[in-house]
Parts: sequence; C-alpha cells; structure tokens
Amino acid sequence: MLLVLLVLPLALTACKSAPTPYKPKIMPRAYLVGANLRQAKLHKVNLYAADLRQADLFRADLRQAFLGRAILRDADLQEARMTRIDLSEADLQSAALVRATLGQAVLEGADLRRADLYLADLRQADLRDAVLHDARLRRARLGKADLRGASLAGADLRGADLRGTRLEGADLRRARLEGAKLSQARLDGASLCESDRPSVKQSRGTPTWVDCAAPPPDEAPGTPAGGPVAAAQPAKAPPSTAPPAKAPAPTTKR
Repeated sequence: MLLVLLVLPLALTACKSAPTPYKPKIMPRAYLVGANLRQAKLHKVNLYAADLRQADLFRADLRQAFLGRAILRDADLQEARMTRIDLSEADLQSAALVRATLGQAVLEGADLRRADLYLADLRQADLRDAVLHDARLRRARLGKADLRGASLAGADLRGADLRGTRLEGADLRRARLEGAKLSQARLDGASLCESDRPSVKQSRGTPTWVDCAAPPPDEAPGTPAGGPVAAAQPAKAPPSTAPPAKAPAPTTKR
C-alpha cells in the first residue's frame, strides 16, 4: 500500500508533463496577401491554394508544409526553411528565395519565372515541368535535383551546382551556364545553344543543339506580319467599285 502511494504522484506528474501531440494547422485557400509572417512557425501547415502575394515570410519555418497551387507572387521567402515542402503547381513568379532551404521539396509544375534563387539549396528537389524563365539561380545547389521537362530559358545558372541533376527534355536555351558544375548531369533531349558546348563537356547524354544566334522561323527577316502561314495564303482581290449591272427588263408577250 505504501508503495502505491509513493508511485501514484510520480505517475500523475509524468502524465501532466507529457508533450501534446503536434497538430498541423489547416488553412486552405486562406487570404494572406501582404501578411507579416516573418520567422513564423508554420511547420506542416496546410495552405493549399492560399493567396500569399507579397507576403513577408522571411526566415519562416515551412518544413513539410503543403502549399500546392498557392499564390506566392512577389513574396519574401529569403532564408526560409522549406525542406520537403510541397509547392506543386504553385505560383512563385518574382518571389525572393535567396538562401532558402528547399532540399527534397516538391515543385513539380511550379511557376518560378523571374524568381530569385541565389544561393538557394534545391538538392534532390522535384522540379519536373517547372517554369524557370529568366530565374536567378546563380550559385544555387541543385545536386541530384529532377528538372526533367523544366523550362530554364534565359535562367542565370552561373556557378550553380548541377552535378547528377536530371535535365532530360529541359529547355536551356539562352541560359547562362558559365562556371556551372554539370558533371554526371543527364542532358538527353535537352535544348541547348551551340555556344554552350564547352560548358557541358562533363555531362551525360545527347542534347539537342540549337543555333540561338539565328532568329526563330516566325521572326526571320522578310516574313510578313502573321508569320509563314499568312505568307503562304494567296492575296485577296480588292473589292470591286463598279456599280452592279442592272437586270434586263422582263419582256411581255402580246
């Protein structure tokens, strides 16, 4: 009996001090335009299709969060922790992601046009079919990332680490690749400018070489407005200005 009286208070104290199980916040389609979320604790939060345009998420904790189809245009995500975040089909146009941690993140089909990813960590990230036109990826870490079918036309990849990256079918026309590390990168079917041959010597696969100095076929000199299709169509005759001929008067039988 004495032993029970001694053990019972200890058991009650242990129950009170037990940590409460973490319950992720669920806020789908939330309207958070311009919200101040600096250094916010948003671990595993569900913000599916939320509107976070111009939101301040500087150094926010978004690890394993779900932001599929979220709108993050012009948002400040600098130095944010986003390991294993799901940003599939999210709109990140012109977003600031300088030094952001996006290791193993899902960015399939995401729109990252003109996004600033300087020194960002994207190792083993899923960027299949992502749009990265004119994105700034200078000195970004993309080792073993999946960029199959991604569009990187005009992207700044100078000094980026692309070792072991999958780039099959990616569009790299007019991308800046000076100093990029491309050893063991797979480039089968990727579109690259002829001038980039020296930059991809250590890569694997057979890319499609494009003469980026020549204008596209629909912009060739001498092509009329409307493109080659319009040029192939015969010119229409101008409308006639002559008055219409009068019909002969009907004859009457006598």
